[in-house]
Amino acid sequence: MKYSVQVYVIALVYLFSSTIVSAADSYIGVEGGWSQTNFDEQNSLKTFSNLIGAPVNESHDETQTSWRVFMGKKLNDQFKLELGVFSNCDYKAHYSSNLLDTHARISFLASDLSLLFHPFNASMLDGLFVKLGVHYGELVVEADGTFFGGRFRDFQKERGVGALAGLGYELSVNERINLRATYTYLDHIAGINKHTNNVQLGVILNF
Repeated sequence: MKYSVQVYVIALVYLFSSTIVSAADSYIGVEGGWSQTNFDEQNSLKTFSNLIGAPVNESHDETQTSWRVFMGKKLNDQFKLELGVFSNCDYKAHYSSNLLDTHARISFLASDLSLLFHPFNASMLDGLFVKLGVHYGELVVEADGTFFGGRFRDFQKERGVGALAGLGYELSVNERINLRATYTYLDHIAGINKHTNNVQLGVILNF
């Protein structure tokens, strides 16, 4: 799948990485996990049912896998600035009836800028952090199927800015390696009234 927003993301990552990666107290990392997004399947089901005047069956993915690569800089003992690139793997839905058979695929790619705050310093909870930030992304919807006996395909894109908030914990393995577990809530993905909940596990390489 082609994303025009990739050019923006690559340029932003290059600018950020050229600024911090060679500096002290910087790091890079990768996270992977699971996402759950509210794509309002019931509203789509109602729309299809009203359109054809008959009941429509619907099935969809409950969760999707997701990944995020990121880089950041430690500002002091309590604050970090972090830039990431985030994606949900394809979310799939299927709508069917005697007159309709449609498969939909939805994907989301975004860049995010976050401030991480460690409220507890030099204690057993010093790995705990909260994060707040913004994201800019692109949502791509592809649909194909049959409708009243005819074949159709549809392709749509939405782009926009939203907010994010999260909570996580980092565990130091040694001076170079940290492990991380994170929950992140992204609001208004691609600027529309949809949100996603993400749980991810990751590893960090410190410079």
